[in-house]
Amino acid sequence: MRSLRPGVLCLVVSLVPAIGYAQGVTPPPEQPDPQAPVAPQPAPPEAAGSATPNEPPTANADSPMTSSPTPTSASADLGELEVKLQSLRAEGGLTAETVAARTMESSAQLEAKRASIEAAAATEDQVMASYWPRLTLTASYTRLSPIDTPVLGSGTGDGALIVTAQPATAPRPVAPGEQLLAVPSPEITLPVVLNNYALGAHLSVPLSDYVLRVSHGLDAAKRGREAVQLEEQATRLSLARDGRVAYYRWIQAQAAVIIAEQSLAQAQGHHTDASNAFAAGMVSRADVWRAEAQVQNAELFVIRTQNARDLARQQIAVLMSDASDAQYTVGEDAFAQPAELEQLPTLDEAVSEASRSRLELQALAASESARKEQAQLAKVGNYPRLEAQANAIYANPNQRIFPIEEKFTGTWDVGVVLSWTPTDIAGAQASEAQASAQARELAATRAAVERGLRLEVAQALSSASEAKAALGVSAHVLRAAEESYRVRRELFRAGRATLVELTDAETELTRARIDLVNARVGAKIALVQLHHAMGRDGPVSGQRLSSRRAL
Repeated sequence: MRSLRPGVLCLVVSLVPAIGYAQGVTPPPEQPDPQAPVAPQPAPPEAAGSATPNEPPTANADSPMTSSPTPTSASADLGELEVKLQSLRAEGGLTAETVAARTMESSAQLEAKRASIEAAAATEDQVMASYWPRLTLTASYTRLSPIDTPVLGSGTGDGALIVTAQPATAPRPVAPGEQLLAVPSPEITLPVVLNNYALGAHLSVPLSDYVLRVSHGLDAAKRGREAVQLEEQATRLSLARDGRVAYYRWIQAQAAVIIAEQSLAQAQGHHTDASNAFAAGMVSRADVWRAEAQVQNAELFVIRTQNARDLARQQIAVLMSDASDAQYTVGEDAFAQPAELEQLPTLDEAVSEASRSRLELQALAASESARKEQAQLAKVGNYPRLEAQANAIYANPNQRIFPIEEKFTGTWDVGVVLSWTPTDIAGAQASEAQASAQARELAATRAAVERGLRLEVAQALSSASEAKAALGVSAHVLRAAEESYRVRRELFRAGRATLVELTDAETELTRARIDLVNARVGAKIALVQLHHAMGRDGPVSGQRLSSRRAL
């Protein structure tokens, strides 16, 4: 510029701010003449200790007036980031599957589901036992109050017995026209037993229940238990998904710390370059202060990423029920590009597979079927009930023996009983209406879940598709940002770029690094969520589509 005429020089200087404003960039401060004396400038309070108001920072080996280090290529910087990311992995470290398994093992929510399964199994056993033949055993003792001894006949001739004229050696019916005689009746006394003992057994067999009730009752209990088991399995898969996602979030937070530390090192380099340029009279003190503020912001960024990393580690510790100070190492390569993203299913294929495979839908269907069976069971209460009964008694005295004898004697009886309670019809109809309404409610809930499932699958599929695109774009953007930053820093060292331009390039570089990490880890998370949305992380009910694409 010194070789130009003064008028041309003034024109160029006046155009630079205008160009900066037109591009939306803060115009650089006016560059002082290296041969002109530097005017003293007061330092802000936050800059105290970094440079005195009247003395420029001392030049060092990086000063543009002395020497400049060999520029680092963009590919080399990208390789450095790759090396640091891979350094997170350690042999025998934590993996996503380990976190998922331990999350399921230590979940209190899953323990509650297991208890529900046990309760449902007990209910099924209870229903089964209610239809067994009912056997009732009794033992009793009764003390009777004393009474007068019963007497048959007077023994005085006042009474008479009617007998046949011809004696008989054995009891026989009276022949027609046979002569009968009246003889005086003897006095017959009946014993009075005051202590009564009895052992009894009653067996009832619900014959009509075997035809009308058993099938509905058992089916309702079995479907109810199946619904609870499916809910437990669905909860298990949801917990496993949450564990895997938390694991990848933790790795993502660790990578953010690495990027923040790189950004801090770059900001410190900017400060050194600005100090050297100020010492050479190429920039103003405001640029030095700006570089100092950039260093402080980078330090704050490091603190924030470290806190986020610690919080992500705490989340894993809580999921696995570990101590809060537990430390973990990464045991898998979470930054490798997954090949599954190359073949994603269509939305219709994904929704169709999810409709067959998601356990939540199967659990609702089982609950609906159980309520329908309960409605049929309640309807049976309108009909009469047929039972077969049998009784056996071993008593002293046995009331069926005449005359009464003070000794233990056994007797038995069998029969059939048909009973009907008309007053139970109203209650049976109410129970049937209640169960039917609950079945319709579950059917409506299942339909709503199916609609929501389509949206969930669409979101997961969209996230996976975006992750696939981001993987290619982020790597290209990072290479461009690395090269742009390298060029801007060399231009700044040569006095041909402003600190604002260098700061913008550094900001774009940090953003590109974060985007690369988010794209790679996000691809893992997207696949985890897609697998769960489609039901590929659990057992499948029914046959899959033949056109299914492998993930």
